[in-house]
Amino acid sequence: MKQQTLLIKMLLALAPVAIGSLAFSEEKKEFVPSTEPVFNTAQAKPNIHMVLDDSGSMKSRDILDRPGGRYILRTKALDDAVQSLLYKYRDKAYLGITLIYQYRNESGLIQLPLDDYSKMSEYDFKWDVIDRISRLLERSPGNTPIRPAVYDTLKMFRGMPVSARGGMNANGTIQYESYRTRYYEGRQLETPLRYRCQQNHMIVMTDGQPYGDTSVGIAEVDRHLFGRYVNSLNSNTDVISNGVILSSSVELGRFGSTLGHIAANTDLRDAFKPKLLGLDPWRREVWGIKDKDDAGKDWHDEFSTKMPITVHSVSLYIKPTADVYTELTSASKGMNLGFEKNKGTAQDLLLAFDTIFSAIIKSTSSTKAMNDKANADILFGTPRKGDLSSMGAIRYDTTYNFRQQFGTIRAMVPYISDWTEDASGKKIPQVDAAGKPKQATLELWNTDQTVKSNQGRYVTLGGLLSDDRSIRAMNEIYKKAYPDSGNNYDRTYVTWLTDHEVTTHAHNLRGRLTPIGSVTNSDIKLANKDELYIDITPKKMGGELREGLVKWLMFKAKNQPVNHLVVGDNNGFINFINAERGLARGYRAGERNTAYFPKMLASRIDDIAKVNRSATLVMEGRTNFVDAKVGANQYATIGLTSMGSGGKGLVGYSIFEGTTNNGQLFTATSTQVKPLFEIINEGPKEFRTKGFENLGYTYSGFEFFNRTNPLNGVKVGQAVAVFGNGFGAQKSSIYFIDAYTGEKIREIVLNPQGGGASTPSMLVHAEGAGQMVDRIYVGDYSGTLYRVDFNGKGLKDSDVTVTALFKAPEKGFGQSAISIKPLLLKNDITGKVTVYFGTGMAASKELDRGEKSLVEHSIYAVVDSNQTSAASTAKASAMSSSAASVLAPVLTQKDLSPGKVEYANKANVNYTDTDTHKLEIKAPVNVSNKDGWYLRLIADGDKSGERVIQEPKYDARHKAITFSTWGVHEREGGKPIDGLDDPCLSDAAFGKSLAIDVKTGGASNKIGLSNKGKTNNAPGGLTGDELYAAPEGNSVTNIDDLKKIDAKAAEELIVAVGEENSTHATDPEGYAAYCEGDLTGGLECDLYDRSLLNQKVLDPKRIGIQKIFSF
Repeated sequence: MKQQTLLIKMLLALAPVAIGSLAFSEEKKEFVPSTEPVFNTAQAKPNIHMVLDDSGSMKSRDILDRPGGRYILRTKALDDAVQSLLYKYRDKAYLGITLIYQYRNESGLIQLPLDDYSKMSEYDFKWDVIDRISRLLERSPGNTPIRPAVYDTLKMFRGMPVSARGGMNANGTIQYESYRTRYYEGRQLETPLRYRCQQNHMIVMTDGQPYGDTSVGIAEVDRHLFGRYVNSLNSNTDVISNGVILSSSVELGRFGSTLGHIAANTDLRDAFKPKLLGLDPWRREVWGIKDKDDAGKDWHDEFSTKMPITVHSVSLYIKPTADVYTELTSASKGMNLGFEKNKGTAQDLLLAFDTIFSAIIKSTSSTKAMNDKANADILFGTPRKGDLSSMGAIRYDTTYNFRQQFGTIRAMVPYISDWTEDASGKKIPQVDAAGKPKQATLELWNTDQTVKSNQGRYVTLGGLLSDDRSIRAMNEIYKKAYPDSGNNYDRTYVTWLTDHEVTTHAHNLRGRLTPIGSVTNSDIKLANKDELYIDITPKKMGGELREGLVKWLMFKAKNQPVNHLVVGDNNGFINFINAERGLARGYRAGERNTAYFPKMLASRIDDIAKVNRSATLVMEGRTNFVDAKVGANQYATIGLTSMGSGGKGLVGYSIFEGTTNNGQLFTATSTQVKPLFEIINEGPKEFRTKGFENLGYTYSGFEFFNRTNPLNGVKVGQAVAVFGNGFGAQKSSIYFIDAYTGEKIREIVLNPQGGGASTPSMLVHAEGAGQMVDRIYVGDYSGTLYRVDFNGKGLKDSDVTVTALFKAPEKGFGQSAISIKPLLLKNDITGKVTVYFGTGMAASKELDRGEKSLVEHSIYAVVDSNQTSAASTAKASAMSSSAASVLAPVLTQKDLSPGKVEYANKANVNYTDTDTHKLEIKAPVNVSNKDGWYLRLIADGDKSGERVIQEPKYDARHKAITFSTWGVHEREGGKPIDGLDDPCLSDAAFGKSLAIDVKTGGASNKIGLSNKGKTNNAPGGLTGDELYAAPEGNSVTNIDDLKKIDAKAAEELIVAVGEENSTHATDPEGYAAYCEGDLTGGLECDLYDRSLLNQKVLDPKRIGIQKIFSF
């Protein structure tokens, strides 16, 4: 396409590795990560107005305060819920309240005008807002005129006068304009509208059917909707004020759905927007019109969006889907929550409101997601909660709002909703008018609903967070990090960490919105009890350890209590959530099992928790697991999690541990998550970990191998973790540590000026009783790809050689970075390894946005033919010397054959339109080039900044490599313009899903989702059968390999957990899907029949699984 000044950048919120925004120092060429994402998802705070029932029936004492608790008044339950909501959300949304009966002289039924209450002092907020609303709810004197209150609220949103006393009390407000002309008194309020892209929501809560539906003051634009049912105080004359006929009234009993349609069909950009300018000398109000939004922009400029009013409902007594509710909500597609009499508690009432609030405010979905089974099964019929036999693969994903500092983990199940059967009885999916199988998706749970305060264990290194010893240890760090603080790290902080339902805290700590902090870029990983997280095939594992690890797998499958879903968040926690499959008795899916807050974060706690601090990135790096023998008789499932842009640190923990009696019977020694070690290279110097002075911001993931070392004549097992030192360091290096103790084993320097190494890819071989690393490939910030050879001699520097295999073209500082884990494919005949990767980062607001980022990036396939030279290769011992120099690369781009990616038919692309475009991949001219090939990402021009920040995957079924590319079209970035903030100018993402044939370098079109480009959205990587991130890696033993090693064990493994709970059980004759997520939380899948393994997946068999909430 034609070159434009499109500032096309990377999508941080979805990037798997490069996440934070790094400030660049020209003098030292160092990175100092900022604390926020590069990708701008600015969002105007929404208007949320509650219409609440204050009728006399609310004084009934028939609702439990909690399950098994005591009965309380409905007014008490509502008051507690409203207080919690006002405290929680006052800085997240503009809030307002209408009561259906009681009125104020100055604003009618609008008891709390829509406004920003976050800037009020605590005293004023409690006295003027909380206490006043509580007194009104406690009084609850009236009938149930729901619809008049809804209609007055609709008038308020549209800038029209509201009734001075509502409908039931209106007769007392009749005024005379002249001797014979009467009207109902109205009250003019200021417009609640602030921005031209603002969401507007109304939540209607009641405990019964409406009673008394007379509404006074009919909007002129609505009069035709009510027709002959409109009544007038005057026979010939209407009294009109700002679009409202004050002399009219209507009985709304038959017009519930009409009100719902008024809300849905309204575009508030066109509404009247009165603004109070002040008082004249006679103390009369002087009004004007708000013709610009708060950013100084026209209400209908190119970045404005339609602004309807979405209506939701909450029931406290009658069926939530009763007509009184659905009539109001259906047209705008609002939610109907709550419960019937005796089917819920006060806690459930709060949860209903909270669910609606949090769904409104969420704005972004991470594309980090995973299935809980090795194969992507999709079943026929609606899944039944609690019945795993009715569910295929469960997909776990996250939604979040970074600036509002909260996130949610969801469990979702797609299913085929309509089908027929052929003559043999086989089910055949039915398709809709668009040719897609009729389908739906069920949300099993989300953590907003399932995780409660103080649920599960809250741990840190050394014990429970609440232990006095832990508090003293963390306070020691805290006082060094915050010497000027007026307080200690004490139980106030423990309460903040463990009880998200407490809304006010000492030490000026903010209230937390949900149990999970924002999950911007953290891995989401499953630690399943029936999965062995290491490769024990004979080529990669010696017989003695292989035999022991098979026994260990069978033991943990039977004895590990639950499968853990592991996710880091920006409140500083690593969350261990009970997954749906693998539950033992007493454990419930979606509940928090353990929350690990690293002790090292005591030096960051005020930056995380203080009310006057901006949102910050914390635990948002990579997570990987390993199963290993870690002593003479000890085995463990170990996890390591890094901080990414959140800091220069990482932690290790065990999930399950056991010991053997002379290699025979196992005994469980730890069935709970246990922190093992923490490594940190920031904060107070006396608390930094020695030996890790080159550790940068820990973007790297982890590779592992399991070896044995002789100790006093006994072979002792050792799990070794290998990782890059991360970006923001001067040197590029890789660390080797004991994965159980955290002890440093070795550091190998790759480049004294490389800027830091990313995630390595490792090849291992069987050696003796266990494993040894053979070769490592890893990229760094300078754009160099390294090969590290161990030459079959172990980890000693004198035996290890480092080769600079390839260097990407220089595109300016930081623009050539290899930020992803390379994918390796090894030719078993020649022994040659092809390394697949791409260049680019989404890490620096200075470098990855604006003109500096407008560079060309490529996807590479570099063939390693074991080339070397004196200038390209050196001993590791020489690279560790202070005199070491930068190695010259063996290969550069000019040695490879070029290809390119383009839009098909020269498509004209508009980045602000949500659309999908077909792509063409022009294969490399000479794909047989012995050194490899590259594909130029130039569909959007050769200065687009489009890049690769997600790891590729190998499609074993179709012999293809899949890549996702990412970019951003900046729309002024939500930055202040003429001194005014403009939240309507968020970035527009774009990206491409590519599948490349490994033989030709051209397009592989076997999966219908591939080779497509998206605008105003971005793909999140492909999942499905036989898709591997590390086909040559050491990360897992699949069930087919286990069958070859021990067929009996493979069969017993499925029996041990039960077929329905098994990671590995699948139906080879059933349906499955390739699926791809996106930025909006949507999921699109290609459905295919496994019984036809060689069939091409055609477009008519496509299935689209949409986002649950689409606000």
